[in-house]
Amino acid sequence: MENLKLRQVGTRHVAYGEDGKPVGEVQEAHLKAYVASLPGAYYQTPEQKDTGCFAAQRFADAVQTRAYELRKADPHLPELEAHRMASSQVSQKNPALLAAYRKDVQEI
Repeated sequence: MENLKLRQVGTRHVAYGEDGKPVGEVQEAHLKAYVASLPGAYYQTPEQKDTGCFAAQRFADAVQTRAYELRKADPHLPELEAHRMASSQVSQKNPALLAAYRKDVQEI
């Protein structure tokens, strides 16, 4: 999807290949999910980061960013495997974030 060009036609999102020919429609839910998976898609104000809240979102954002990097480095890596590897790497690199995530999830 990275190489596709999107154009909105009415309420439809039409995807075009590099050659300029339409290759199909992208449903809005898929488009939102793709945009949300991009690194930096989730934004927090400095006040939110300082309070220690929203640990679940910070952990999820770190995992999504790492999974994106892994899939970009190896396009043949399955998405689930990339997510599993990213979760493991983020957990090992920042155990405090993992602990805050678990605490945040338990409070919900």
